Amino acid sequence: MEKSDNLNLLRFIIKEDSENIKRCITRSSFDFNDFNDFISSGKLAGYLYTVLQTFPSRDLFPVDLVNNFKLSYLRQWSNNEKLLREIVALRSLFADSGREVIFLKGPFLAQHFYGNIDRRSIGDIDVLVKSAENLEAWDFLLLKEGFRRQSIILFSKKLTCYFTHHFEYKKNGIILELHWALQRHFSININYTKLWEQKREFILKDNIFYVLSDEYTLVVFLNTVFIDIQTGKFAFKTFLDIYMILKAIDKDIKWEEFFASREAEGLFLICLNALNLALGFLDCYDEFRELSLFIEKNKKFLRCRGLSGVLDRSRLA
Repeated sequence: MEKSDNLNLLRFIIKEDSENIKRCITRSSFDFNDFNDFISSGKLAGYLYTVLQTFPSRDLFPVDLVNNFKLSYLRQWSNNEKLLREIVALRSLFADSGREVIFLKGPFLAQHFYGNIDRRSIGDIDVLVKSAENLEAWDFLLLKEGFRRQSIILFSKKLTCYFTHHFEYKKNGIILELHWALQRHFSININYTKLWEQKREFILKDNIFYVLSDEYTLVVFLNTVFIDIQTGKFAFKTFLDIYMILKAIDKDIKWEEFFASREAEGLFLICLNALNLALGFLDCYDEFRELSLFIEKNKKFLRCRGLSGVLDRSRLA
């Protein structure tokens, strides 16, 4: 079966397009096993299970496929709850020590943009601190909580921090990434003063957390597309994350101002190309007209015009 068949069905499910879903899966050539592999590799099985629960056309899907998605969802739910318990404990730890952090992605993204923390798979815990100057103190604090640093220091901690943007810690299978920057590159100059000023409160499980503004949340995921494609770790769910964020903020965001800010930060090309890939992946240019017009107006800056390299998981892609 063509990869486009799998991708089209995914698009129809995300958009809840029942007519096209039925047309797609009732064809004799449609391979549900191949679709299952496609969705699982993209880390979207748990999310699709939650979507299918409300679908009038759910009965058209094979029981085995839905059950496979359900198992993924149950594992996702269990893991997310485990991570959330650890995040609540970390919030108290940081607050008691007087240390200010911003929690990135995770259950806050799932709750805010997906509607519930169980609707999106969460792999680890990400926190942002203001600088890399006091990493020894962060090491000591996390050590008290049972975390052990997994990242290797090359030559010196100062030199390592200059070329990297986070350290990884681990505790009982839980991975925590301590970020002092969103990205490290000589051409990138993210406005961290603005980022910290725009942080907002988010209430989850009766606790107040600081999270990124919607603008910088989008920037994080656009940058994630760039990094993951570079390192060969790209997951389709990042495009879904971007789609969910756009659905929430598109009506309020001024794209000319957004891209002017990205140009000042050295992120214009990354954000423009990542957004074009995301809209193309889900075939949703018509849903975000102002953004699509901006991309069309600046198409001379597009470096990656197709999805073939993204969808091809081979080493030479």
